[in-house]
Amino acid sequence: MVILTGKTCSGKNLVRDKLVNEHGFKSLITYTTRPMRPGEIQDVTYHFISEEEFNQKVKENLQV
Repeated sequence: MVILTGKTCSGKNLVRDKLVNEHGFKSLITYTTRPMRPGEIQDVTYHFISEEEFNQKVKENLQV
């Protein structure tokens, strides 16, 4: 497992895309509580959920 972290516009997506397209890595869809931006698609770009839903998942010890 490789976890890419960094500031916005730091190149995370570029690195992810190269790993997926050129080296056979798989990418997963993560959760976020921020608002959806133009061009993003629910359950494709991110799983967009409210802070309340996120906190409930943590409370129930569910995968987030």
